[in-house]
Parts: sequence; structure tokens; C-alpha cells
Amino acid sequence: MVDGFYEWSGTGRSRQPHYVHLAGAGPFAIAAVWDSWTSAEGTVLETCAVVTTAARGPVARLHHRMPLVLGAEARERWLTASPEEARAVVNEGESERFLVVPVSTWVNDVKHDDPRCLEPATRPEARPDRQTPFGFG
Repeated sequence: MVDGFYEWSGTGRSRQPHYVHLAGAGPFAIAAVWDSWTSAEGTVLETCAVVTTAARGPVARLHHRMPLVLGAEARERWLTASPEEARAVVNEGESERFLVVPVSTWVNDVKHDDPRCLEPATRPEARPDRQTPFGFG
């Protein structure tokens, strides 16, 4: 479960981060794959990757893909289905409403892991009217 994800717009040094989250600020599930395996040197490694899908709504203006958001039923099928059955979940979209909010570039540094990462942007191009609710589906 996550409470949001980031996506960027623009190019080069003028890239603007955006925080994508549920309008109600609650957690939601995104699809991922996980594996535990042993390297050639004998080290056990735990790895995972977020599954992405084609971007929808205003996120499509920022990037061509986004995390695959799972509703409650799809989440249960993703966790319990065979790989073949889970493939069907990839084609389903969650219909929760999300907001896309321009945030401070503070989030651009991996050393920053604090509430400032969610602060609204203060740059002139980051206007409050850019907070756009949209539905998947």
C-alpha cells in the first residue's frame, strides 16, 4: 500500500515534480512483483519491481506510464492468482479519484525523506488550479 507516487513534467533542469494521490488522502495498492534468489556468490537477494501500465488522465500529460493501481478485488486476485490469471488484472483500471499536485523540488534528492517532499511548489508555473482530480477507468 502507498499513499501516492511522484511523476515529473518538463525537461532538463526545469523538471517539475508532481505528487499523485487519492483525493481522500487514503492508501491504495499498486501492483509489484517480488523474488528471493541466490546470487552466484551465494548471497540471498530480495528484489521487487513496480508494475506499470499506460498512464491515464492528467498523468498521461506528464509521462507515458504510471504504476498499476489495484482496487480491492483486483488486489486480492493479483496476490492469489496464477501468473496467467494475474495478467488479466493488468488490463483493468482502478476507478478511484486522484489528484496531481505540483510539489517542491525538495523531493528530487534521495536523501530527503520527510514531509517537505509533499509541500506544494512555490514556483510561478505551479499554480493551485493544476490540482486536477481524475478518475481511472
